[in-house]
Amino acid sequence: MTEVRIEVRAFSVDRTCVCGKGPMRPLDYVLTTYPPLFPHQCTVCGAKQNFRVRYPYLDYEAKP
Repeated sequence: MTEVRIEVRAFSVDRTCVCGKGPMRPLDYVLTTYPPLFPHQCTVCGAKQNFRVRYPYLDYEAKP
């Protein structure tokens, strides 16, 4: 086996609230459903919503 190196670009993925003013930030617990859900709360209006990923997160894309 050999190692293969490729160049990648990193992206920060974030979620904004439905109010459009603040980012959604994760709370300190996880809902143990299948699949797990991550509760988040808006830093401006306090709205809560559950997502399947924890925001913000890093995503990667291989450069062509």
